[in-house]
Amino acid sequence: MDLELPACERRRRPPECLWLPRPSSTLPVHGVSALAWFPDGRRLVAGTRKGQVAVVDAENGAVGSLTTLGSAQIRQVMVQPGGHLVAVLGERGGAQLWHPDTGAVLGRLPAAWVQTMRSSADGSHLLTFGRTLQSWLLPT
Repeated sequence: MDLELPACERRRRPPECLWLPRPSSTLPVHGVSALAWFPDGRRLVAGTRKGQVAVVDAENGAVGSLTTLGSAQIRQVMVQPGGHLVAVLGERGGAQLWHPDTGAVLGRLPAAWVQTMRSSADGSHLLTFGRTLQSWLLPT
């Protein structure tokens, strides 16, 4: 079965097309290394190779909040199902919790060397896996 994707032209975009600006030296989300959709489908969160995390409007490409969490590459970003919290996993293995509207770092998980993470379906827990599997209770 072949998958047909809509042709996304800049002049006439079907509503199912995502448009993001072309990378440039002035766009703060240049060098994207991780992406995740918000539950409402209107925004996404982007992590960069230079340790930045940004909320981007999926319709027009406008950057909302932007935070630099360090100099290491962001490997994974994940939006809590309620959309009120973003978990960020950096190249150095540390997971951080981030507020998508204010850009504030809400906390760092005291786990050494995290390789991957997943949220529970209801957003109440975050699972991290590296050398061990750990479950974290998240604020709702």
